[in-house]
Amino acid sequence: MLPARYRLRKSFQFRYVYNKGRSVHGRHFTLVYARSKQSGSVKTGFSVSNKVGKATVRNRIKRLLRESVRANLPVMPKGFSYIFIAKKDADFSQATYAAVLDEVSGLISRVGA
Repeated sequence: MLPARYRLRKSFQFRYVYNKGRSVHGRHFTLVYARSKQSGSVKTGFSVSNKVGKATVRNRIKRLLRESVRANLPVMPKGFSYIFIAKKDADFSQATYAAVLDEVSGLISRVGA
């Protein structure tokens, strides 16, 4: 479980990242990131649209994303807020934890570049 101190909770926090942030695109996900007002913190949010699938599919994707981000917290650049967005065209029916973890790790590594 991803601890609450690492999560974006309020709509104004999401709006800030969407408005000020830059994006990196992967096969299944888009990562939007922006400098945080708190220099040493990492905040993450997840967005999975109704267009991706029914509630069970969306919840499964969010669980996989949260766990992948939790595993990557030590290597994530500090001082940023992140939003992971699931692409509606991606096929998540056979998505495995390993595949999501690889993509999340790749997106995070591209943030520092």
